[in-house]
Amino acid sequence: MELREHIYNFLKSRKQIVISTYDETHPWICTVWYVVDKDFNIYFYSSLSTIHVQQALKNGKAALTVADSPQEVHGNKEAVQAWGTIERITDVDKVQWFINEWTDTPEKYDAKQTAEGNTAGVFRISPKQLKLMNKELVGDNLGYKFTLEFN
Repeated sequence: MELREHIYNFLKSRKQIVISTYDETHPWICTVWYVVDKDFNIYFYSSLSTIHVQQALKNGKAALTVADSPQEVHGNKEAVQAWGTIERITDVDKVQWFINEWTDTPEKYDAKQTAEGNTAGVFRISPKQLKLMNKELVGDNLGYKFTLEFN
């Protein structure tokens, strides 16, 4: 299996991701439940009043990591880390796609309200750099030998 496909399958099979944002006063970190597309874009739903959304809307940047937990200190470990741009999704069709992928009860969400409303929204992190940690697949060098760069 190609590494890109392995990374996609790894991300697709997980539900939680930790994202990090910052502004001029402090960094922030939080857990969100996400969906990934074939281009490795990460989508999540969040209240517009959260610290991470407020910071992201100010500077448009975020970092993320996803890993299995718990993992033993010794032995193979697997994680994906990335940084990139973050933006709110206002396209109703794209929001509906996200809702359908994200929840078993899409009827509870209004895609138009989510795309245009002022209480919550769908956000996309588009990676600029993505790293895979997995010694078995990429060898040593702390497992971070494989890196995808995006334009």
